[in-house]
Amino acid sequence: MDILADDIQRLPPRGVFSTPLFRDAGLHLVLFGSFLLALILVAVAESAFGWRGAAASILCYCLIALSTLAGLARHAHPPRFGHANAITLGRASLTALLFGVAGEWALGGMAGLGDGLRWALACGALLILILDGLDGRVARRSGMASPFGAWFDMEADALFILALAVLAMATGAIGPWILLCGGMRYLFLFASRLDERLSAPLPPSTRRKVIYVVQAAAPIIALAPSCPPSAAAALCAGAFVLVLYSFGVDCLALTRPSERLAIRPLQL
Repeated sequence: MDILADDIQRLPPRGVFSTPLFRDAGLHLVLFGSFLLALILVAVAESAFGWRGAAASILCYCLIALSTLAGLARHAHPPRFGHANAITLGRASLTALLFGVAGEWALGGMAGLGDGLRWALACGALLILILDGLDGRVARRSGMASPFGAWFDMEADALFILALAVLAMATGAIGPWILLCGGMRYLFLFASRLDERLSAPLPPSTRRKVIYVVQAAAPIIALAPSCPPSAAAALCAGAFVLVLYSFGVDCLALTRPSERLAIRPLQL
């Protein structure tokens, strides 16, 4: 979500506790948590996953809920949670369901992904990706763009990409290296703890947005049973190269500001 200067001026100071905001956020978390629980029960009934997957989904959503409340305490935001953040929370909830399947596989509850499940996962992941294109527009049109919304959107994206990486590996067509592609955001955060220059904010970038879509689309296509294993591996490898390039450009820009103007984004 891009944030306008006028929007920031209307926001409360960072760290100010807003009871109406936290009450509104808590209501949204309960509603989406109930929706996720219903989906988990359906998934268990349809044998999409068992208790391992249910536990993984619930644990993932609990982490999302705690992170959301902690993020609201750290980042400025209007006194209402807003429709845009509700969309972001909705796709984060669906991502928790993806982690249920990933957790079931990773914990030995299933040997692999059946064709029917793979189609369902691909369609669900595509829905999440489409929703990702809506929250920013809704925030700007409703005047609810905020530092929290931008942070929340970014963290939901990172969680989604990591879930896709695990599921792509579960197809058997792609090796464990895909986890590096899925976890680049978290590796970047870890690196920023070691070098504070990487913690500086980055300006909006079309290159970054386009490569994120490629990074998500590649494993979604790989999930489709009709995609040959060799093509799936090639698509994900190509996406990984682009992700490495994008993070490399950002790291160079942050650590060598004098060369910022000399860096040219990838033309796509």
